[in-house]
Amino acid sequence: MVDVRQTGLSAQRFAEQLLEGYGVSVLAGEAFGPSAAGHIRIGLVVDQGRLADACQRIALCAAQLLDVRRA
Repeated sequence: MVDVRQTGLSAQRFAEQLLEGYGVSVLAGEAFGPSAAGHIRIGLVVDQGRLADACQRIALCAAQLLDVRRA
């Protein structure tokens, strides 16, 4: 699980934005109960190259959201 609370978005909204804007599908932690709220779950079900690319896209999405919050 990855904590996305600092982005200012709910995990569900972060997951939606990540899919729409970056082509990466993750699951919002809320699907696993309230203790996982604010986190996303990443499935490690693709080859290493695709996973590395997805991780870079997730990091880019989070960084851009954090930049917007700081502005």
